Parts: sequence; structure tokens; C-alpha cells
Amino acid sequence: MDDRDCTRYLEILEETLEIYDVILYAYVLMGNHLHLLIKTPEAKVFDFMKRLHLTYTSYIHHRYRRTGHLFQGRFKSSLVEEERYLVALSRYIHLNPVRVRCMRTKPIQNKINHLNTYRWSSLEGYRKGRKQ
Repeated sequence: MDDRDCTRYLEILEETLEIYDVILYAYVLMGNHLHLLIKTPEAKVFDFMKRLHLTYTSYIHHRYRRTGHLFQGRFKSSLVEEERYLVALSRYIHLNPVRVRCMRTKPIQNKINHLNTYRWSSLEGYRKGRKQ
């Protein structure tokens, strides 16, 4: 997944959010997986994810001239009913870039710098929102 692929995923995500009237609270795109924290008022999470990932898979197949599965297995979902669980999930998602093996032994300042410069996460939106 390169920058172009990540950008395209986010474009497709934005389109799909609008189509299904889904609210996005947090996201992170990693090299081998991703996390989305969404609210589906009409409980159409399966339809939302199907459209999102079929559209992205078509893009990848076309771009790299390949076929076959892109995502392994069915997506996993959890029902979030308490605000503190919502906050914990957001924290987990946004810290994902520093939870990878190569970052585990790095000093805390390196981890903070990595989080501050990681482009494929909604963390920047949270930080900007706090500054206003």
C-alpha cells in the first residue's frame, strides 16, 4: 500500500460514508490492515463495508493488473454502547502506528514524532479540533 493507494482508499471511504449516511469517528491505515470506528445509524454495516472494500479491491486489481482476494476473511465489528469504550477504541486506533514491532523499543519521543507525522490516521483531525 503506497501513498496513492492510501489516498484512493480514503476517497472511496469518503464516498461510501456519504452514500450510506455513516459517521466516521476514527481511522488508521496500516501496511497490512486498517481500523475504522464508525457509527451506522441504519445498521447497514455489512452493506457499507461491502461497497467500500469491493470498490477498493476493483481499484487495486485495475492498478496492479491482478485478480483474487485483497482482504482476508470477513471484517470484524464490535458494538460500542458506552462512551468510555468509544474513547478507548479511538486511543487504540490512533496509537496503532507505534504499536508495530519496529517501534516497540524506540524512545517515547520517537513514537510521538512518528504519530505526529503519520499521514494515514484521523489523529491529525483530533489534534486540530482541540486547537480551535
